[in-house]
Amino acid sequence: LLPSAILTVVFGAAVFGMPFRDQWGGRLRMTIKDWTWGLGVAAIWIGLCACAALSVSISTGETMLAIRSEWSQYRVDTIINIFSNVYEEVLTRGFILQLTRKHLGNVSAMLWTGIVFAMMHMSDAGKVIFFCLFTWLFALAVIRSGSLWSGWIVHQTSDMVNAAINKLP
Repeated sequence: LLPSAILTVVFGAAVFGMPFRDQWGGRLRMTIKDWTWGLGVAAIWIGLCACAALSVSISTGETMLAIRSEWSQYRVDTIINIFSNVYEEVLTRGFILQLTRKHLGNVSAMLWTGIVFAMMHMSDAGKVIFFCLFTWLFALAVIRSGSLWSGWIVHQTSDMVNAAINKLP
C-alpha cells in the first residue's frame, strides 16, 4: 500500500497543486496534541460502535460482541493495519479532506470524507451507513490537531479494538 499512498500524494501535487505538507495536514512529527485528539475521538468512536452492537444485540437477541480467542491472528492484523491505515488516512483525511476543505469548507469536507471512507469499506450495508454517519469524527480530530497523525491514531485504535472483539454468527 505504500506505493499507492505515494502515488496519491504525487497525484495531489501534480494535478491539484497541493504540496505534500498540505496533504499531510501540516506536520510530520507526532505531538501530544495528536495523541490527545486521536485517543479522545477514538474513545467516542469505540463507544458509538459498542452502543450500535448492543442495540443490535438487544433487538435481535443475538450476541454481537465476544472476546477474540485467537490472539496470534490479532497480532498479525494489528501489524498489517499499522501500514494500511496510513494509506487510508493519506487518501481520505489527507488528500480528500484537505482538497475539499479548500473548496467546500470544514463541515462539508468532513462529511464528504466520511462518505468516501465508508465506500472503501463496503463489505456490509450496515457498516457503510454507520461509517457515513460517524467517520466525520476522524476528520474532526485531524482538523483540530492540525495533523494527519490524530486521524491515524483514531483509525488504529478502533481497528485494534475491533480486531480484539469478534462478531459472532
